[in-house]
Amino acid sequence: MPQSQKPSRPRCAVVSLRLPGADWIRATEASVEMYAQRHGLELVSLREERLDLTVLRWRRRYRNRHLEKFQIHDLLADYDRILYVDADVLIHPDAPNIFERVPDQAFGAVDECVGVEAPKREQEWRAMQRRLGRLDPAPVAYFNAGVMVASRVHRNLFDYRRRKLAAGRWPDQNTLNYNAVSDGVPMCWLGSEWNCLPAFVDRFSEDSCRRASWMIHYAGEPAKNLLAADLQYFYGAATTRVV
Repeated sequence: MPQSQKPSRPRCAVVSLRLPGADWIRATEASVEMYAQRHGLELVSLREERLDLTVLRWRRRYRNRHLEKFQIHDLLADYDRILYVDADVLIHPDAPNIFERVPDQAFGAVDECVGVEAPKREQEWRAMQRRLGRLDPAPVAYFNAGVMVASRVHRNLFDYRRRKLAAGRWPDQNTLNYNAVSDGVPMCWLGSEWNCLPAFVDRFSEDSCRRASWMIHYAGEPAKNLLAADLQYFYGAATTRVV
């Protein structure tokens, strides 16, 4: 009898949007590289604007660079699973393999429709439904698109050619949230330690609280002022080439 073949290992990648800009875009890159190497993952850095996607806001159409993360649609033709992290996310040197925490068929993310920021997300939901169509039942959760785990079965969420884009404060995030609810995508809601954001971590400014997370997201200028100290704390001399 022929020997049974072992199932092929899924092709997984860590993807990050790193368009030229501020110094901090390069500063977190070493932590992402080390994470990929430690867990045997491929690394993809999106360094070029390829999609030329625009959205309408205040009656004007403008190009939003965050929409370039929709390049994930094309990458999921080649990769089975993708971890996406924004360029202002620093990964803890001991962070576990997130693919082992999120089931293959589920979309992994952190709910940020909490705390004092929740009304803004609810406002975005209302605006999205006016533009893209009513959702029933009304959505209650809203994930942050700075850290996401997607599989090939979620490729349609990123289909920038066939699906309309939402506008609002965060057009990339709004569009993905709407598509996920509209398509009935099963969610794996991760804890805030996988996307530690100032918006929903009350003690973000405290070093001991922030540094206990696996992935720290320095959204907003006040948070970015903490990045250099965390880089030194976690990686020391290993980061000197990127800061």
